[in-house]
Amino acid sequence: MRTLTELRARIIRFYNSADIYILPAIKFIIALLLLFAINKNYGYMESLNNMFIVVILSVVCAFLPLTGTAAISLILIVIHCFGISVEVGLFAACLYLLLFILVIRFVVKDSLAIVIAPIAFKFYIPSVIPVTLGMLGRISSALTAVTAVVSAYFLKELPSIAVMTQNEDFSSLEILNALIDGIVNNAEMIMNTIIFAAVVIIVCLIRKLCTTYGWLISAAVGNGIYIVLSVVGSFFLDIEINYAFVIIGALISLFINLVIAFFKFNAKYSGSRYLQFEDDDYYYYVKVIPKAKASLSTDDYDDDDEEEIYFTSEDKMAAPPRNRNVNGRPASNQNMDSRPVHNQNVNGRPAPNQNPQMYNTQVNVSYKRPVSEKPPVSGDTQIINHSPDQKK
Repeated sequence: MRTLTELRARIIRFYNSADIYILPAIKFIIALLLLFAINKNYGYMESLNNMFIVVILSVVCAFLPLTGTAAISLILIVIHCFGISVEVGLFAACLYLLLFILVIRFVVKDSLAIVIAPIAFKFYIPSVIPVTLGMLGRISSALTAVTAVVSAYFLKELPSIAVMTQNEDFSSLEILNALIDGIVNNAEMIMNTIIFAAVVIIVCLIRKLCTTYGWLISAAVGNGIYIVLSVVGSFFLDIEINYAFVIIGALISLFINLVIAFFKFNAKYSGSRYLQFEDDDYYYYVKVIPKAKASLSTDDYDDDDEEEIYFTSEDKMAAPPRNRNVNGRPASNQNMDSRPVHNQNVNGRPAPNQNPQMYNTQVNVSYKRPVSEKPPVSGDTQIINHSPDQKK
């Protein structure tokens, strides 16, 4: 475990030292693999089945947020649907437009999962989608999971629809009825939408509990619930599924989720502490868990380096200062007499101009004299910071 922690520290430190180059490279690789998979599996528009076009689009995605990559991928899917027929292309455009109006615009940060879901189903690891959304997202991410299932099963119907369009015996109305029937009357899709939503909610609730190893437990429970609900649902709905693929896929998903948890939330639970304090209005009960940090050599360690991954510059700017610790005391390199008091109000809550993410850091309480209380007038008292009118 110590070796893994040191490896994690070195990877994060290297990432933070060159994130301006590494982050676009990661986005480029994600877009390249994603667009290549779309062309490989749904490449019905022959003019787009060109590696040069894929590379150009991936370069564009490298300088866009991940939501931009998801948007370009969905547009590419719609264009490929037009390669089947005009009716299928219009149906795909209306479907994704409806999903955007009803769902995607509210959970736009999770939109990449909608594009990855068909690939996850193809490699028999669909449980990685809801469990990862529950670990990294919110309860509202269940809407993203449902949308991802609808998109995956729509794309799953495209090969059979492409065969129908090549047969002149089927009219446009029959093709549209087949598309609608493949989504609305698909018992397997309905079962998976319920399973995905349930897994996201359960994983998210477990992760938010102040439980030791909460992230690891949520990943294991989420994949376990996926297996149980898939088996039970297939039994009651009379759906044929390969139980071996479900179990093996859930185990692979669990490994991926553990890797995500290791880099995102690597805590040293043996050093957990419980704190209790109060102010005029509330009692506070806080559980403090130190981060698992590696003991690197003095050549590799730098006090200014942060063991955090920031995916955007906004995340890095919004991070709390490093000279404050969680129990409300100054850090070892901070002077007790130089602690700022202007950014907290009297009840210990953040001031309006303070980032709410700093609430679990040091709290400095400043005393605010009531209006009815007169200031002392003894000769030893020195009044400072008054306006010219007050001095008169």
